[in-house]
This record gives sequence, C-alpha cells and structure tokens, in this order.
Amino acid sequence: AEGWQSKLNADWNSPAIEIWPSRTSELLTPRKGSYAACLSVEFIIKEYGWAVLKLQIDETVHEIQLSSVFPPFWDILTWIKMVDRGEMPVSVTIDEEGTEKVLSVEKLYNSDLLLFKLAKKYEAGFLVDALVSRKDIVDKMSNAFRVLLDTGFDPDEWSSYSEESGEVPSRKMADDEWLHRKKSL
Repeated sequence: AEGWQSKLNADWNSPAIEIWPSRTSELLTPRKGSYAACLSVEFIIKEYGWAVLKLQIDETVHEIQLSSVFPPFWDILTWIKMVDRGEMPVSVTIDEEGTEKVLSVEKLYNSDLLLFKLAKKYEAGFLVDALVSRKDIVDKMSNAFRVLLDTGFDPDEWSSYSEESGEVPSRKMADDEWLHRKKSL
C-alpha cells in the first residue's frame, strides 16, 4: 500500500484510530444463510478512573477495561461515527493499561453486514469474529453513549486537559451533533 492516501476523515485526531487500505473487502462476502449476530453494548462506570465497555455478541460477553489514564471515549465515538458514514475498514485501539484491545469493522461485498472483530493487539487470533448489521452496531453504540451521558458521567473529564494548565477542550461530548442527531432518529 505504498503511497496510499486515505480519503477518509477521522474527525478526532488520535493515534488510536487506524484506517487501512483493504483489498480483501472486495472479496469478502457472507455465506448464504449467514446471519447478523445479536449485539448489545453498555458502558459501566467503575471507581477510581475505571469504566468497562461491555459487548455481548450472541451469548458471549466481552469486557474491555477503560482507563482515565488513556481516555478512550472520543476515540470510540470517532470510530463508530466512521462506521456510520461507511468509512471502512477502520479500527480503534483501547489501552487497558497493559493490554491493548482492538475493535475493527470491515465492509463485506454486496451485503449490509459488516465483519466485526475484537482482538488483543499483540496476540494472534480474535476474541470476536462476527457478522453484524451496520445499523445495529451504530444504533447500539450511539445509544450506549447517550445512556452514559444521561447518567451524568462526563467523558471529557477523562481528557488530557486540565484547569491548572488553562487549557480548555474545544468541544464537549454532550454537545456532539452526531449523538444528538442519532437520538432524534
């Protein structure tokens, strides 16, 4: 992929968001009779700067530890917005303070289904390798963000900005237009 230039637009500049060229997505197609996995998504706030991203794929639950040391919320939000816009393949890396987990999504040829993967960054194989509906993953993730914000939790408090430094974040997640638009649909 030498000389490849992405035409995709990550609206949040982060090294955790990776867009890569895919030659395989043109070849990947679901088998006849394939179905979209049942998906549920939830953010759970814990104590002392920890939270969990709980993903249930069919009957299997996977928990990704979220740390205020490596704030993941804007990265995850940017990732799901790119999925919503069809800007794939795309992945997001979440640092669990030691282990890194990668969520990735890739389009399939001539299908409304996506190939969704969850992996440990430096290990072979996948924790999840499932077909999901694009509408379902976007709706479930955006709803999980809205529920998180409705609890009063402010993901922006986990940012690298500090009042002592005088820095002010340029935007607030609670004011994100995409989340408001998804809420009204």
